[in-house]
This record gives sequence, structure tokens and C-alpha cells, in this order.
Amino acid sequence: MSIGQLIALGAIVVPAFTAFLIGYWHRKQLRQLEAYRRDPSVGLVPPPSVLWTFVTSRWKLLLTAGVPALLIAAQFYFQVPVTRATVLWMALNVSSIVGALLLELIEKIVALVERIVSLQEKMVSSEQEHLDLTEKVASALLPRKPRGPGV
Repeated sequence: MSIGQLIALGAIVVPAFTAFLIGYWHRKQLRQLEAYRRDPSVGLVPPPSVLWTFVTSRWKLLLTAGVPALLIAAQFYFQVPVTRATVLWMALNVSSIVGALLLELIEKIVALVERIVSLQEKMVSSEQEHLDLTEKVASALLPRKPRGPGV
């Protein structure tokens, strides 16, 4: 495909996608207004879409692994002779993708360890409360000193 053909394709795809997106947003707004008219407890702000939730929760991974993946795909698309520079470029992109996946995995492990530590903190405070209550019960059940005669 030549550059002119790519520009022509973009001139067709971008306005069509924009029209579909605007129509989707308009229908979404009308559905939310109708739901609010029937039940005001719904609120006027719609919940985020599934795609938006996915993108906002994984934006770092999409950026750090997606851009190198696009560069690798572009390298395969534009058929240029293989040189040492292109091999180095592809190796760097692949290592960037692997590094991004490893960083995502490490981030999930750290979040899991944080949850475990917070649960253990709650367990320790619960055990301390249990020990305090046991101490109070034991002190209440201890026998009292006998009173001598005439006291």
C-alpha cells in the first residue's frame, strides 16, 4: 500500500468511526436520561463502559507493551532489508514487552503482599483484644484473699 492509499483509507475510516462513536454516546446519554426519568435514584452520570474500565486499569501495561508491539508490527509491515540496527531495534522492543509484563506481575505480587500484611495486622489487633479480655476474665475469677477473724 502506498502512502496515498493509506491516507485515503484513513480519510474514510476516521470519519466513519467518529460518526459511530458519537451515535453510541448519544444513545447512551438518552438511555441514561430515560432511566433517570423513571427512577431518580439511578443518577445522571452513567457508569463507565467496560472498555474504559479496562483501559484505565491497565493503561501502564498497554503503553509500555503496546507501543513496542506496534513498532514490531510496523517493522514487519514495511518490508525493509534486515540490518543490525533493525535486529537490535526488534530485540529492544521484545525485551521492553517482556519487561513490561514482568513489572505488571511484580506489581500484582506487591499488592497481594500488602493485602496479606493488612490482614495480619488485623489478626494481631484481634489477638491483642482477645488477650486483654482473657486477662480481665482471669482477674475476675481469681480467688479472693480469705478474711481473717475480726475483720
